Amino acid sequence: MWNGEAFTLSGTAMRVLAYEVGKSGWSDELTELHESATGSGTHFIDLASRRHAIRELKRTLGAKPASIMEIGCSAGHLLADMRRSLPNAALTGGDYTLGTLVRLGEKMPNVPLVRNFIDSYVKQLAVDLKVPELPLKLKLQKVQPTPAGLLVTFGANEVPLNAGGL
Repeated sequence: MWNGEAFTLSGTAMRVLAYEVGKSGWSDELTELHESATGSGTHFIDLASRRHAIRELKRTLGAKPASIMEIGCSAGHLLADMRRSLPNAALTGGDYTLGTLVRLGEKMPNVPLVRNFIDSYVKQLAVDLKVPELPLKLKLQKVQPTPAGLLVTFGANEVPLNAGGL
């Protein structure tokens, strides 16, 4: 439970809610290298990207309150921009590296931060896909999220061997 300053889990307050992570090859050191190489968020491409994202959020949301989770928040530059530009938004930051989130938590004490929440969250998503009529009487059997995208399985029954030019 987020209380405005920390997550409370079994009576213990935690600034960053961290889940187990698998091996990705990404590390706190790579994040630091990226941040130093891009001027700590002041690189012109970073600035342009964040300005564009804020414009699109404002256009889409208008003045409505919203809950926004930035996935891969890193040092929190976009979170800071959203906090300034979207005062009605409830913000959450998520990232893979724990050290990054700990440092960000010191700069943004009122923003909930979670580590590796995304994998757990995505596994619980419901997806409503509109599947067009398929050839060979194919039927959608399963849609499974994977790191590479959606794995879609189809099956067919009673398909003549000469169907579809076979």
